[in-house]
Amino acid sequence: MLWFGELKATGMLTTTVAVKASDGSKLQLAIGDQKHETVVKDGLANFDPYQIEKTGYMKFELTHLAGEVSEVESSTLDGPAVKAAHFNLDPRRNAASVHLAYPTPKDENIAMFYNVVTAVEEPLHTFYMACGFSRGYFGK
Repeated sequence: MLWFGELKATGMLTTTVAVKASDGSKLQLAIGDQKHETVVKDGLANFDPYQIEKTGYMKFELTHLAGEVSEVESSTLDGPAVKAAHFNLDPRRNAASVHLAYPTPKDENIAMFYNVVTAVEEPLHTFYMACGFSRGYFGK
């Protein structure tokens, strides 16, 4: 299971994952570069705390290591690092877009134009376009 979230604060982050699994099943949760393992007991996987040292988008990856796990029911994050955190859990992951138009007078011959775009770092499925026109785009 893989998802991304934006953490807007640093500090400790604790997490519990509720699963349909046999007791003793082993799971690993990687948040950024930190990986912690735990054993499922009574349908819960309680991971040791993570120390979040920088803000920004983080990759969360839950891996099944041993035992039987049929379903992940929920995950709970807590601690100072989740203050104002943002997660988009919708299945849609394509790039959102905003289209702006620059109308020009019909009797003017426009030789060139320019614009400036400042892109922000995003996780997967991000698209930036600097100059759009009817038959394509110029961008990254």
